[in-house]
Amino acid sequence: MTPEGGAGWFSGKCPRSSYPRFVFAAIGLEPTEPVSFLDVAVKDLHVDMIYSHSGAGVVVAALLVAGIVHGVWRRRFLSAWCAGLVAVHWLCDLVSGFAHEAFVAGSPKIGLDLYATRPELAFIVEAAFAGALVAWFVRHERLAGRPVRSRMQVALVAVFVGGGLSMIPTVSTSLRQLVG
Repeated sequence: MTPEGGAGWFSGKCPRSSYPRFVFAAIGLEPTEPVSFLDVAVKDLHVDMIYSHSGAGVVVAALLVAGIVHGVWRRRFLSAWCAGLVAVHWLCDLVSGFAHEAFVAGSPKIGLDLYATRPELAFIVEAAFAGALVAWFVRHERLAGRPVRSRMQVALVAVFVGGGLSMIPTVSTSLRQLVG
């Protein structure tokens, strides 16, 4: 069961989940090198995500999200669902992203660290996960009597699967170099 007919399920690995990371980078809490995203090639990316992606940071973020959602909609299930999506995003990062501190700064790092060791594979894993999410969503909606039109299915695959695969060229080449 998902809130709002399954549409909320996609936000688990959505870019919105990384907004705190971008805010923390902008204010200097989690500096990123190179500074401009246009100059980043994944193999050259250096970032310390101790606040946004440590276990403790994820717990705080999940509680904040749950509090905000509950404050706006007054629905416990929806609040818990959204908090769970924050945790799921972190778990997905442990599979396909960088390794992160298990709880706080100085605690052991956990995760497969694919962004650092095999970034191409990381993007393929993310695209496969996105494809599975699209398939699940389409099936869920069909079983609920709300079939997803073929055009929408194509658009979902293009955005979520294509989006992940489109990042592969940035493994060794920055966006600035790719677009000239």
